[in-house]
Amino acid sequence: MTHKSEIRTLIAVVASLALAGCQLVVSFDRDRLDGGESPMDADVDSGRDTGVPDASDGGDGGVMPECGNSIVEDGEECDDGMDGDDEDGCTDLCEFTCQVDSECEDDDDNACNGSGVCNTDMNRCGIGPALMRGDSCGAGDLVCHMGMCISPVCGNLEVEPGEGCDDG
Repeated sequence: MTHKSEIRTLIAVVASLALAGCQLVVSFDRDRLDGGESPMDADVDSGRDTGVPDASDGGDGGVMPECGNSIVEDGEECDDGMDGDDEDGCTDLCEFTCQVDSECEDDDDNACNGSGVCNTDMNRCGIGPALMRGDSCGAGDLVCHMGMCISPVCGNLEVEPGEGCDDG
């Protein structure tokens, strides 16, 4: 048999296995093998779930979901590849950063600048609309003035919480 015919035969076998949904994973990385085994002693998993228990671990031979592989699998809300940024919509635990506003913190504790809100389209925390000048803030007894939550000021020509009038 010539080298060309051997290569054609090999390509035909690999193509037929691929079309049948087979996948063969073989690693020759000695550091990943336990106890200094040779590469030929390594376990080989086809990647297909046959439903037959795997002798080595008692599992069914299926591929377990893996957080951090950039593929959303069963049990994961999201999977962005463990990029180290838990505020980008997906944590490194494959959970959404937020799903409701209460999961978002207001970093500066100043309600006048807008409170933390959850953008549910992207599951990211952001800042909501700022309160307007004169809007009630705090426990309802304070007022927004120049971006700060302060006590109402008598004599500023604005009727603020707790005032009946304010004529300056």
